[in-house]
Amino acid sequence: MHTLSRKASQLLLYCRKEAYQLSVKIKVKHLMMFLSIIHFLLLLFFIYAKAPLMVWVNVISVMLYLFFSFQNIKYNYKLIIIIVCSEVLIHMALATLSVGWSSGFYLYVLLLIPTIYYLSYIAESSYRQYTDVFRYSFIAFATFIILRVVTYVKPPLYPHISPFVTQLMYLFNACLTIGVLILFMTIFLSTIQQTEASLKAQNGKLSSLANLDPLTGFYNRRCMNEFLVQAVEDAVDECSEFGLIMGDIDDFKSINDTYGHECGDLVLKKIAHIMQHNIRETDFICRWGGEEILLLLHNCTYENTIRAAENIRKKIAEASLSYGDATIHFSMTFGVHRYESNNLPSELVRKADHKLYQGKVNGKNCVVSE
Repeated sequence: MHTLSRKASQLLLYCRKEAYQLSVKIKVKHLMMFLSIIHFLLLLFFIYAKAPLMVWVNVISVMLYLFFSFQNIKYNYKLIIIIVCSEVLIHMALATLSVGWSSGFYLYVLLLIPTIYYLSYIAESSYRQYTDVFRYSFIAFATFIILRVVTYVKPPLYPHISPFVTQLMYLFNACLTIGVLILFMTIFLSTIQQTEASLKAQNGKLSSLANLDPLTGFYNRRCMNEFLVQAVEDAVDECSEFGLIMGDIDDFKSINDTYGHECGDLVLKKIAHIMQHNIRETDFICRWGGEEILLLLHNCTYENTIRAAENIRKKIAEASLSYGDATIHFSMTFGVHRYESNNLPSELVRKADHKLYQGKVNGKNCVVSE
């Protein structure tokens, strides 16, 4: 059983890893397609501007990104980051040297750095190399400084390009930079919101695992102890009252011995279903021990607590469970105790349990109060 459970867990982790890698691959393909479109538009610009060097540079860039968009290659974080960084920096440097600083190709540094961080963020944790992120960011910044110095002392390679075309290139690059930055911020915001929602759901699951009994869905003993402490504090501060009902399944060991523990679990689930549908939303119910169940009834008089216990006892006694060819009947004995001032929670539980014991001695399937 443990081997099967371990294999199932390993298979689940493997499936999750494969799904994550597929998701990352799709994101990378979309990024490559987006870059190929941008370079195609730049290709048209440089054809119009009659800058043959940049025409060939953009032809190569388009082909490179299309290749990675359509090829079913294995995702490799380092390979992708090297390709994107190298291509963008080389293109930025050649375009700036060809057209001049006023064309705005230096703005690509503002696009490259968030792209590097985004690729690092979507990469699986084992591929994340934050030293690479800092290294490539530094290279991008250094390239920016060097280009500014070079273009300050040297004229562009294609001085014949009119100021109008240069301004169009600057406008295109500025709009592209602003648009992509907005896109990245939107993606990051959406990712953060999804992560927060996922964490909230996971915390809810962890809270359920920590506070609930997995078989019955009742609160566990540790959690009920906290409710009892709070109930005593509320009773002292607000002069309110509450009742405790300690129940135990009659002859539960006999059911397990006769029909097996699987049948015993089904009986527990059946009783849990009955009890959950016969208490108020403000009441707490806990699996105190193996077949012991403790109920905490807030703002409930002693008489109403007794009536609630008797109602639950009758419902359980009237129920039955079909297991194989057998019809199994079962019952519970209950001990009822009310809050008494100056009593610790453990003392209140002990007194309710003592009355339960009296009920067992007196014949079972009954409610014992004062």
